Amino acid sequence: MRRLLAMGAILMAVMLMLGCPGAPPETPPGNGGDGQVKEPSSVNGGFTFMQASGEIDIQEALDSAYKGYYGYSIGGRAADAVPEAAPTTAEGWEETVDSGAQAPSDYSTTNVQVVGVDELDIVKVDSQTGTELYVLSGDMLNFLNAYPPADLERYAEAETEWGDGIYEYDDVVIAISYDKIEAFNKDDGERAWHINLNSTYVDSRMVDGIIYLVLQEYPYAPYRPMPLERCAGGVCSSLVIDYTSVYIPQGISSEVFYDVISLEASTGEIMDSKAFMGPYSSTLYMSRQNLYVGMYQRESETKVLFEFLLTDGLGILPQELQDRLEYLDSLDISDEAKTLEFSIALEQWMSRASDEEAANLFNDLEDGLDVYITAYPEKLEYTGIARIAYEGTGALSEPDTGIVPGRLLNQFAMDEYQNNLRVAVTYGSWSNSENGVLVLDSNMNEVGRAVGLAEGESVYAVRFIGRYGYVVTFRQIDPLFIIDLYDPYNPEVKGELKVPGYSTYLHPIGADQLLGIGKQDGNVKISLFDISDPTDPTELDSFIMDEYWSEAIYNHHAFLHYEAKNLVVLPIGSSDYVFRVKDGQISLRKIIREDAVRNVYMDEYLYIITNDEVVVYNFDTYDEVAREDLEGYTSRWYGSDIVYEELPPETDASSVEE
Repeated sequence: MRRLLAMGAILMAVMLMLGCPGAPPETPPGNGGDGQVKEPSSVNGGFTFMQASGEIDIQEALDSAYKGYYGYSIGGRAADAVPEAAPTTAEGWEETVDSGAQAPSDYSTTNVQVVGVDELDIVKVDSQTGTELYVLSGDMLNFLNAYPPADLERYAEAETEWGDGIYEYDDVVIAISYDKIEAFNKDDGERAWHINLNSTYVDSRMVDGIIYLVLQEYPYAPYRPMPLERCAGGVCSSLVIDYTSVYIPQGISSEVFYDVISLEASTGEIMDSKAFMGPYSSTLYMSRQNLYVGMYQRESETKVLFEFLLTDGLGILPQELQDRLEYLDSLDISDEAKTLEFSIALEQWMSRASDEEAANLFNDLEDGLDVYITAYPEKLEYTGIARIAYEGTGALSEPDTGIVPGRLLNQFAMDEYQNNLRVAVTYGSWSNSENGVLVLDSNMNEVGRAVGLAEGESVYAVRFIGRYGYVVTFRQIDPLFIIDLYDPYNPEVKGELKVPGYSTYLHPIGADQLLGIGKQDGNVKISLFDISDPTDPTELDSFIMDEYWSEAIYNHHAFLHYEAKNLVVLPIGSSDYVFRVKDGQISLRKIIREDAVRNVYMDEYLYIITNDEVVVYNFDTYDEVAREDLEGYTSRWYGSDIVYEELPPETDASSVEE
């Protein structure tokens, strides 16, 4: 029985050693590494695009991605099963916005990664007037006169799909859901145009009135591209991407189709599109010049095992098994099939070998595999990056490609600087992981890397600011690494700081400080770091709440920084917390018992947006000034139970400095 299960035992061993990717538990056992820079090691294969010449190319790519042990192709729905559009008309309102209303001198916008690159969110302030507020609450889009607070009033509403968020531009507010885009007139809330995506929304950005969409389509056999149907003024038109427009990846899998589309926000006119195939899991980052889609690929355990047997493990095998292995490698069958066939040959060899010979071979293979995985953890997973340049006209370039080892945390793991792309990665299982920062040049080729950051930990937060990269890893403590990327060919770890807990979002405070939002021992924590000396970062102050959750921990759009007043406002638990961050200190100014999801400031007023209300407070006195209901899914089921809490005795609200 031992001999019959020998290959199964080896496969089980590789599964255990490879582990599964993803974030570790909040406080797993073990200690971090020393952040020493290591020499580059190779990434699995490469990543390029080949433009399809017809349906056969696409079908072959799908078959390769989805084939089973011996290459069975995928099945799917009929080619003509295109979802039928079902447009609806939003209810209009008679009142209109007074364009001559008093405007605030200062108001907040969505907290974004790149200045000038807007991101989808559930709340927007009108960028033309600064006096209107647009709030997506569930499946209802609310239009409000917001400034001055005495005029706070919801003047229109529009029913839409349960949306991911909104943009506002010119005279319209654009709501995006998983399969539809709808634009509504700002003055009356009536629908101006809509697009039926007939695919799945992934992410988007907006630059200078042009929305850049990333969509996914799942493969069906035979594949037919789904049309985008745009309707305006009762007239509908469709965009269908031709087969020859689809780029097929070489070096990563072709699990889904990605459509990158530029459209004019005011009219919904589709300006350009590009389509390519790739793995399902993706991350979008967009600079002022380029759009990047990182697509995560985890290698199959059987493929890694077979690669080990063909390389480091080949010399361990008897000659008979070496010959069989090399023959199987020459066949055009799946890795699973090769491994299955090799297990049969191994079983036959063991049936003739002595118990001692069989045990020695098994132990040598297991030990060799352990060394191999430890030496090359990045062979297990990697991320292909597609880059598309865009212009002010909405024109999109053909996609370029690059590849990095491991997985990306989120959009902040990528950053473009001086025509180079800096990428922070984690690769390996959580118990045997490594972290690093890599630099790709303008041709998307790797030119430098700093790796070996906190071995056995995972990246929890990243922020690139100018020449420096700031990386937080975590397992038991929170190391903050500062990496100097001035020389892209020789990135250098300059400094490291270890503090309890971890940060998941880093926000610059002035030129020399970072504010980290995260957790310690399960509680929400805010940390203020001094980064003025890259070789010696310090934690200036921290504040730990008696709360366990804040949306700002995992969604930077929930973070509000009022720089002019040195204030930071965060929804934490079921309340809104106002902090002053000044002179290297964090001080709690006010706890407002409103169940906030977002915050906006207009001059001296704080606008707290809950799921069913907008409530306005004065920053100087923290008195409530105005309150207005929102229409939305939650307001139909829940009421609002508001309790106010006075400042702690040692805190004086009047001391907040302008």
